Amino acid sequence: MRATLGASRSRIVQQLLVESFVLAVASHLLVGYALAYFGLKVVVALIPADTLPDEAVIGMNAPVLLAALGVAILTAILCGLAPALHVVRGDLRPRLTGSGKGVAGGFRSRQSSRRTRNQQIALSIVLLVWRRPF
Repeated sequence: MRATLGASRSRIVQQLLVESFVLAVASHLLVGYALAYFGLKVVVALIPADTLPDEAVIGMNAPVLLAALGVAILTAILCGLAPALHVVRGDLRPRLTGSGKGVAGGFRSRQSSRRTRNQQIALSIVLLVWRRPF
């Protein structure tokens, strides 16, 4: 769709990479850190007393969290490149000109379309009559 509206290939790749990056980092920060924080509390609560020495400190570790963030960024780049390369490969013209063939569909397709349209109209009328005060 973006290509048909005139976006360049580099712009499409850039947008897909940014989308995957934002989703990966946001989910990593929100879900990953929250699960780590509360999961650590649960695990520490489940450890029996006098199992660990008193000097042992169990907590969040910044280098591990940064490594996990690095993995999230790498995953975002790899998962964003796959659809981006799929979109920009090849010529767009044959795909667009070939898409118009058979759009009208056959008899079953038209009949299904009519049935769906009639059901939507009937539901709209029912909702209008039902909500209307008399």
